[in-house]
Parts: sequence; structure tokens; C-alpha cells
Amino acid sequence: FFDFVQGTILMIDKLNPMESLRLWLLGLATADSCDEPSQGCVDASHLNVCVICNRFADGALSCLETRIRSDRDQLLALQLIAGALRQVKKLEARHYRLASERAVRFAGCLNSKSLQCKGLSLCAELFYGTAYGDPGQAVACLQRALRCADNAIHIDPLDVSLFIEVLDRAAGIFDEGKSRVSAPFVSCLLALCVHHLQYIGIRVPAGSRNALQAAVRDLQAKQAAAAAAAAADADA
Repeated sequence: FFDFVQGTILMIDKLNPMESLRLWLLGLATADSCDEPSQGCVDASHLNVCVICNRFADGALSCLETRIRSDRDQLLALQLIAGALRQVKKLEARHYRLASERAVRFAGCLNSKSLQCKGLSLCAELFYGTAYGDPGQAVACLQRALRCADNAIHIDPLDVSLFIEVLDRAAGIFDEGKSRVSAPFVSCLLALCVHHLQYIGIRVPAGSRNALQAAVRDLQAKQAAAAAAAAADADA
């Protein structure tokens, strides 16, 4: 069955790479949903599911790397792949790591610093909140995204929204229990966002200003919740 599906997707790939990508990811999700072998059985069935999952993940990444050309579609495809990989449970750890590294490598080669920032920020999601989390890699993606954002605003100062995107991602990782994103890191990133908004003054896009205000409210709510939890523990 999966061989037939793979062959069909390869034919579609030549006509519509984005639809082909979606089918690779659908195949990945379908294989991942296959039942585990019952306890006491040999592991061959489980290993076969792992191999199939890896085959579909590889097909999706190869489609991204070689077939999808437009900047908009490349970023969308990267987002779809990151979201699908985060949901997979039956991809072996080494295959997940290799797939994540390919996604990060591709994000770092997108056609502009702005796109690279968005792509690397997306890829940070691959390394937290999953069964194969690597907080250090998540932070490394955010740091690279910040460097790209800094380069991007030298080309277009109104690209300040890039910093806010990274801030949102960092705040999400900071919420994770075993995160390496520290409170000072998030605070410095917030200060950096405010500094750049002040620098461009009245030219600040309304969307960027609203996004920063929403991020600040979210961080304040998290701080208040953490303080309340600490107080409750102290009273217990």
C-alpha cells in the first residue's frame, strides 16, 4: 500500500510540488498512526513502520529542497514540515534528528535574511515540546534567527516585526519546564524589540506594535501565574 502511495506522489511531484509535499506529510501521518505490534511479538512490524515514516519524511524534505521554488511556498512548506514532524511518534530519534537538521540547514539558505529569520524561528519548534527535544538546539535556532533579523533591519527598518516573532517563540520555549531559554534572555529580547520600535518611531507598523503589546501581556500573565504558584507552594 505505502509503495503504491509513494509512487503516486512521485508522479504528482512533477506537476504540483506543494500538493506533493502535502501528500508526503499525509503519508507520514498515516504511517505514524499505524497500530503498534502487540506486546510479545517480534519488533519487525514496529521497525517497518519506522522505516516507512522515515521514507515519507525524507520525501517531504527532498520535495522542499529540490522542487519548491517560490519564497512564499518554501516558507509555508517549512512550516508544514515542522508541524508534521512535531506530531510524529514513530520516527526513530536519529531520523528525527537528521530531518530536523535538514530543515534548519534549508532555513539558513532561504533567499533573504528576513526569510531566514522566519525559517529558523520556525525550526526552533522542532527542538522543544517533542519526544526528541533538544533545548540547546532550540536556543541556537533562536540566536541565529536574531542575527538574521539584525541584518534584515539594516535593509528595511520596518522589518522590526521579525524580532517580535522571535520573542513570541522564545516566550513559548521559556514556558517549557526544561527550557534553556532563561528569563534574562527573554527580558533582553523584549528590550531589543522596544528599542527598535522606538528607533523607527511613527513609522512602526500597527501590526508590529499590537504584536509587541500582546507579547508583553502574555509575559506578564505568565509571570503573575508563576508568582501565584510559588506563593501557593510556600503556603503549603
